[in-house]
Amino acid sequence: PVGLSVAGQRGSSFSSTAGSDEAPGWPWAPQREGGRGRVLAAEVLIATPAVRALVREEKVHQLESVVQTGVRLGMRTMNQSLLDHCGKGRISFKNAMRYSSTPEEIERLYKKSGGVCV
Repeated sequence: PVGLSVAGQRGSSFSSTAGSDEAPGWPWAPQREGGRGRVLAAEVLIATPAVRALVREEKVHQLESVVQTGVRLGMRTMNQSLLDHCGKGRISFKNAMRYSSTPEEIERLYKKSGGVCV
């Protein structure tokens, strides 16, 4: 099962997939630059043994850092997904900020990249 959730309500979705081999995700569909359709922005969490342990121990607040460091496994945060779309010209930075649950973090990443979406 894939868990769909609003930021801040992730625990129930993670719990339902803790014992499975499938990865939960939280998709958003920001308006495409130019107003022609939408793009899919999604947070991806791979159910590794470490992830499963955090879920079982109800330490879901620690999962964000696991996702940030799990890029080589295919994991990505919502902010990474939004900035990727921004960097490819699919959405504006303003729209990326709008869809981020942590606009201060996405702004920090944006500034860190020299004001260029990555």
